[in-house]
Amino acid sequence: EEKTMRKLQERAQTLLETIRTHIVKRSEKLTAEFVKTDYKKDNVLPDRASMRPLPDGMWAEHDGEHGWFRLAVTLPECGEGERIGLFAELAEGWIAESPQYLVYADGEIVCGADKNHTEICFDRAGEHEVFFYAYSGKVYDYGIKTVFSLKTIDVNTEKLYYDLLAPMQVLHYTEPESAAYSDVLSHVNAALNLLDLREFYSENYERSACAASAYLRENLYGGTDKKPAVAGIGHTHIDIAWLWPYRLTREKAVHSFATVLYLMDRYPEYKFMSSQAILYQIVKEDAPELYEKIKARVKEGRWEVEGAMWLEADCNLISGESFVRQILFGKKFFKEEFGVESKILWLPDVFGYSAAMPQILRKSGVETFVTSKISWNDTNKMPFDTFYWYGIDGSKVFTYFLTPQDKERGRKPVVYTTYTGNTNAEQIAGTWERYQQKELNDEALLTFGYGDGGGGPTADMLEKMRRANMGLPNLPAAKICRAGDFIERLKENCAGKKVPEIRGELYLEFHRGTYTNIAKNKKNNRKSEFLFQNAEFASVLAELFAGRKYRAEELSEGWKLILKNQFHDILPGSSIEEVYNDSDADYASIALIGGEIYETALAAAAENVASDEEFIAFNPNTAAYSGPVFYGGRYYNVQNVAGKGFTGVALKDAPSRVFLQEKRMENDYYAVTFDEKYRLSRIYDKLRGREILKSACAGNVLEAHEDYPPGYYDGWELRVYHDEKIWEIDDVAAAEFFDEGARRGVKITRRFMHSTIEQKICLYDNCPRIDFETFADWHDEHLCIKAYFPFDLNATKATYDIQFGNIERATTRNNSWEQAKFEVCAHKFADVSESDYGVALMNDSKYGYEILGSETRLTLLRCATYPNPNGDKGKHEFTYSLYAHEGDLRNSDVVAQAYALNNPVAVIGNRHKGKRLKDGFSFVTADCGDVVIDTVKKAESGRGIVLRAFESANKHKTARLTFGFAVKRIFETDLMEKDIAEIAVKDNAVSLCFKPFEIKTLRIET
Repeated sequence: EEKTMRKLQERAQTLLETIRTHIVKRSEKLTAEFVKTDYKKDNVLPDRASMRPLPDGMWAEHDGEHGWFRLAVTLPECGEGERIGLFAELAEGWIAESPQYLVYADGEIVCGADKNHTEICFDRAGEHEVFFYAYSGKVYDYGIKTVFSLKTIDVNTEKLYYDLLAPMQVLHYTEPESAAYSDVLSHVNAALNLLDLREFYSENYERSACAASAYLRENLYGGTDKKPAVAGIGHTHIDIAWLWPYRLTREKAVHSFATVLYLMDRYPEYKFMSSQAILYQIVKEDAPELYEKIKARVKEGRWEVEGAMWLEADCNLISGESFVRQILFGKKFFKEEFGVESKILWLPDVFGYSAAMPQILRKSGVETFVTSKISWNDTNKMPFDTFYWYGIDGSKVFTYFLTPQDKERGRKPVVYTTYTGNTNAEQIAGTWERYQQKELNDEALLTFGYGDGGGGPTADMLEKMRRANMGLPNLPAAKICRAGDFIERLKENCAGKKVPEIRGELYLEFHRGTYTNIAKNKKNNRKSEFLFQNAEFASVLAELFAGRKYRAEELSEGWKLILKNQFHDILPGSSIEEVYNDSDADYASIALIGGEIYETALAAAAENVASDEEFIAFNPNTAAYSGPVFYGGRYYNVQNVAGKGFTGVALKDAPSRVFLQEKRMENDYYAVTFDEKYRLSRIYDKLRGREILKSACAGNVLEAHEDYPPGYYDGWELRVYHDEKIWEIDDVAAAEFFDEGARRGVKITRRFMHSTIEQKICLYDNCPRIDFETFADWHDEHLCIKAYFPFDLNATKATYDIQFGNIERATTRNNSWEQAKFEVCAHKFADVSESDYGVALMNDSKYGYEILGSETRLTLLRCATYPNPNGDKGKHEFTYSLYAHEGDLRNSDVVAQAYALNNPVAVIGNRHKGKRLKDGFSFVTADCGDVVIDTVKKAESGRGIVLRAFESANKHKTARLTFGFAVKRIFETDLMEKDIAEIAVKDNAVSLCFKPFEIKTLRIET
């Protein structure tokens, strides 16, 4: 019996393939005209006189070429049971790098064409002029060839093929001994026995094909209301830049969205969703007629606009305020353009998720988070796919992990899942089988369609989904529905049940090298974030006190450039070199726009400060500042510069309190000794009588770790074995003292292979930091550079700066979850503390830390060569700082010190015009040092000023905020600046009760 069944399956598979090869009844090759071009600038068709016949279809010799094809098509009338289409058969290759075309028929954009979307149908016979705007993609040795033809499709054969395909796919994973297997195969065999294959397309064949299809539908298909079920939604994930530049993404967006619209006309049941507001903005600008069709489909309910963010940004590296702006800009666009209130954060492909996110989402009106990327973990499998995710403040957000994968006979589900799914029976069944919380829910979500310019779902996928929707044995019921509707049903099913919980970050055990790769982009991003927050604050001051108009539109456009470059393959450093050439230009524009706004607004506001001093110091941070400032190439000490405000200062040289002698440095805070290699052999905390480094161990050891992850993930990965081989960068070429006024120290030049690292190790007269100002001229590959400090502390946890707060992580390796976090992400600092003493290692542009026990490494550079062969080669400037403190992190001023390092006090000349603002003016002060006032800007509505603050020490706090100007009314708002409640104002002050790590946003009317 078993052998008979195997032979019957073999027969069925053979006949299925035979039927597939006969779907095309006739084919007529066409010759196109062609002209090679650059990127098109608009939708104007090329000059026909410039085009020449291209009989062999060979047109591209190099990667990334563009051109236009033209065809004059005479479409005959179709016979009964026939469909005639124009086909463009393209070169093979991975879809993201393969050729992609935009099709214009009779002067209008019709659809896209690619290796999986080859057929263009017309709604009438007769004459048609068709243009293909072509992009070659990656050209392999054999070049790019495109063959155009008119093909006649036998509709009955096509229908029969798909009617047979779905049950045959069910057999692939069904156990041969099962009743379901026997049932499916016997019906397939019976249907095949009705077929007359002696002469394809004959009257007997056509009649038998219809009979076989009818038999299958009457005897095998059915039961669409059964459970479990898989909900399918058409989808295309489009990377804003990656192995191609942003300008090509503009074409990929139009190509993909046009293809979706085209297939929606052919398949009335087809529903589609796409995230990323920036893609819609692109289509609105580049193909306005398509955009109007999208809006109509959205209104109809067949095109789902979701995602919440401006784009799918990296969630490890961006600041808290950048998070807010990503959602603010995204939700605002979706609401204004489509009338849609986005409630799902859709991030299937992002490299880990910060524990600050649940609160940001809840306070932005986003109720659900969806991803699949955590299934890429290299060590541990997440235990849940449906759960409540709790952030550092205790906020929770409903979370769903996508589970598509193919089901295979005899194999348990694997960890990995996809967000670019298919609708074959194996994947429909695998999507349900991989879903883990079956006790909560009887339905799973399948996103199907090709991404990255692949055009999303295909006709093949939609045909397969139609059959799955009809119901088959041993196949979950399948239907197309909106993702948002699925989420609502999921929540209803979970009501009253014990839903699992996960607290803290969703750490991706993969792609850890993205915390460091392409260091210039990390630095540019952080500097840009601070610059634009400062520019907004200065602009508020200038409008309030100098009558200068707030430049909202320019600030908004600058923010959009910042947000664009936070995409999850740009900021993490995993894109091609051209992408970083583009981002360099973007960051230059950001610096120019933001710098000009900031400087002019600051100067205008400062003119109102009533001070007799020669200079005005502007402190953009919350805490009052005493310490060094930089002006005119030197450092000077200043005292008590008001937080969020201005103070007149005198910049005067004074005898330095920093002592330098041979291999020793000392000030009021630290005594530092160097060994013969100019490593730190001793750091003594004079104020507290503590040795900071372990006995007989050196600090600030620069290490080069061998860094050879698998080549296809070179730019993404930092494998655990990068610690197996380490070279010390200890060749000291020069060492000399320097004197820069209130800052003195030793400058050390080290050589390593083809590279040079120069460091200024700095002590200050009036600042308890040791700064390591670093200049690297790097030219070596496959090395990961780290700075090593063996702190003499007893600690099993460290605390790391993240968005709007901080998070504790274990520094032990007691289990597989801890072992997987050998490299972790932090922003401005990581802190290792005992109960009454600790040391913070701060930085101004780095994100990767490795801490084992109390031994701390800050990752400085990586030198990957794929997909960018030049990676981190070139010049780098950055600073990291050591800061010792009493108490643990949350009872120290580390947060204030980290802000001072990253966002230093600015000094400008005093023009002595001030009358309105007293010397020592603060825009706002908080009487609680744990409350950080992070953002001051004009409201998006233009009605008032928005202030955003957060509690930074995991404490319940009541803070009194006092404003330095007359306030009429204050409203608490959500992060989208929607009023929640009015707050009582007394004497230009308000009292706010903060929960641990809580973010509060105020709208102030003056």
